[in-house]
Amino acid sequence: MSIIMATVDQYVTDDGWWFLSCICHEQVVPDSPAYYCERCNKHVLMITPRFRITFHVTDNTGSATFLMHDSVAAEFFGIPCSKMLEFGENVGMSSYVPDELLNMVGKCYLFKVFSKVGAGCDGEKCYPISKINDDEELLGRFKRHNSVVIKLDTPSVSKYMSILEKLH
Repeated sequence: MSIIMATVDQYVTDDGWWFLSCICHEQVVPDSPAYYCERCNKHVLMITPRFRITFHVTDNTGSATFLMHDSVAAEFFGIPCSKMLEFGENVGMSSYVPDELLNMVGKCYLFKVFSKVGAGCDGEKCYPISKINDDEELLGRFKRHNSVVIKLDTPSVSKYMSILEKLH
């Protein structure tokens, strides 16, 4: 796991920013008059919209694709996916993208990133994040240490503990 300071270049629109899920959190597919969950191997009537946001980020070392799952996005935005859909004029339409998401583009964030490449980005290397933070004080402290990446399994982490504590 690493802490990375990077700028969001673009939101990836290929798969949208949300999906309908079963109570097991797996994506469901429409199967009239209900939905079908492959993981549960059954038709379900109770479905929940969940965040699945993919975006490209860059820093001075290169670029990557990050994946923000439902719990991380809901914590960062301060509302669940279902509420964000209610705010949209075109609720349920795949073309609707909330301003909160579009406003991330061009801004710098601290990301707590899993080192293992995850699935879910159409075969492209994709790194799931477990936390995102836009606190100016934390970003400033990170910049003062001239850091772009902190590997959490190295001895030098101690000087960053005050930053890391706020990301937990």
